Amino acid sequence: MMGQDLQQDFAKKIEEAYWMNPDKAQKHAKEVLARLPDCLLPNIREWIRGTALTDICIGDYSIPMILAIWDSHDFLGAARVMTELEESPAGALKKIWNMRR
Repeated sequence: MMGQDLQQDFAKKIEEAYWMNPDKAQKHAKEVLARLPDCLLPNIREWIRGTALTDICIGDYSIPMILAIWDSHDFLGAARVMTELEESPAGALKKIWNMRR
């Protein structure tokens, strides 16, 4: 599952999980995958398959950790924050902990 296939499968999962129309889901999939660090691609594949998410850390955080902190199932939000964690750690840390409130 690489490239275009990954994007299509990711968009379909987004459409189902977030009750989103196909065009909007496709847009979200493309945006997330364009910025997502390659090391997190296994998490995308796991989420698509519905299997347990591996703890792949950037700094001290992983997508499963962020979801646990937030007590949420917002995979897209967590993936975006992980991307920001690599690009701008201070801003991402605020998002991680502000979502807890």
